Amino acid sequence: MLQWADNFSFYGSGEAGAENMLDGLPYSFITPNNGNQLPVDPDGVSTGRVLVVAATNNNSNLTDSRMSVPTPAKALGVGARFYRTTLPSSSGIRPVIIGYRSIANARMYDLIVEPNGALSVYDFDSDLIATTTIPIFTTNTWQHIEMLIDSETGDIEVRREGVPVLTATEAVPQNTLIGIVSWSNRQSGTSNTSVQLYMKGLVVWDKSGTYNNDFMGTVNVVGCPVASDESNTGWTPSTGADIYALLDESTPNDADYASAAAAAASVEMSLADVPADSTSVRGVITVVRAMKTDGGDANLQVSLKSVAAYDAGVDHAITPTATYWWDVSEEDPNTVSPWTPGTFNDASIRINRTL
Repeated sequence: MLQWADNFSFYGSGEAGAENMLDGLPYSFITPNNGNQLPVDPDGVSTGRVLVVAATNNNSNLTDSRMSVPTPAKALGVGARFYRTTLPSSSGIRPVIIGYRSIANARMYDLIVEPNGALSVYDFDSDLIATTTIPIFTTNTWQHIEMLIDSETGDIEVRREGVPVLTATEAVPQNTLIGIVSWSNRQSGTSNTSVQLYMKGLVVWDKSGTYNNDFMGTVNVVGCPVASDESNTGWTPSTGADIYALLDESTPNDADYASAAAAAASVEMSLADVPADSTSVRGVITVVRAMKTDGGDANLQVSLKSVAAYDAGVDHAITPTATYWWDVSEEDPNTVSPWTPGTFNDASIRINRTL
């Protein structure tokens, strides 16, 4: 089941962008750095922003960038694209490109880049479980790395560009819920705050459900903002006549908004199409930023509409602070099967004040 996905292009840049990431989304902490926290893509060709994977001067990378798993599970997969300018010059500054932690943020597993470019998995005591031995990780190019851990069985697998490069079974499985995923620019106590590691296209899934319960492959994460108003009952734009024109910004601007004074207000909007070369859609995550301005209750529900069927999200109780609210949809409610590029391009989004 898909739990979270992100391409880091929706928050803005610098410290303000990092702070936006912490407003209601799964992220627990974003390690600050002296440069741009969410810079433009460093490869010089790709568009969009990426996340700088930095490191602090603390004694443990447990305190570096991390997200709380929306639904903790004993089996969890993580995939992303990584870009590093150099290989680590010593063992003390080896980057943790995927770290698995317990609900209490105790170390469980670390996927680490070795000085020669090999990928290794270490356990909670920093003991080696398995390594590729030969170089796998290269510099100055994006590479897609996936890792699936089952702490109940002890099974571990790592893939690069969809190809298995490491498989192992832990001798004594830890059999613990994975509650946090983390990233760091260095492995242990040695400080390494220079910007050398970047990440984009993050996807997190577990082994439950009907869809997305195994390796997802070299998927991409794209944004499809609202594109036009289709119907509106009860929502008022802060300026102008259109709702979508105030809500289509990739960087949040809380000065532009639509308001609904009473329950039953509903607006439906079309969405931008997925890229033309898309062959499938693994899932859709709807994200809105909302707040209330009075002392009464206010609930908001976001739904995806396909033909005449609605895939209703959670009824979110909105707070007085501007916060992101999100839902996961893996199934087209009209066909009762996974979304396709065609069915998604024809879909609409409904935002409904339910209370």
